[in-house]
Amino acid sequence: MASARVNADGTTTPNASYSCVPGYALVNGRITLARSSDKYEVGIYARNLLNQYVSTG
Repeated sequence: MASARVNADGTTTPNASYSCVPGYALVNGRITLARSSDKYEVGIYARNLLNQYVSTG
């Protein structure tokens, strides 16, 4: 049986090891070059560059 987990507010949650999610990072990005007088734009967009999957439910 897992021990109680101490929450950020100081309270404890019994047997909560199954709900502990380690820190993670998703890296999103965008590079855009635009010129309003010539009305053109070049853009690059990327999402989740580190290919991380995190369960949210």
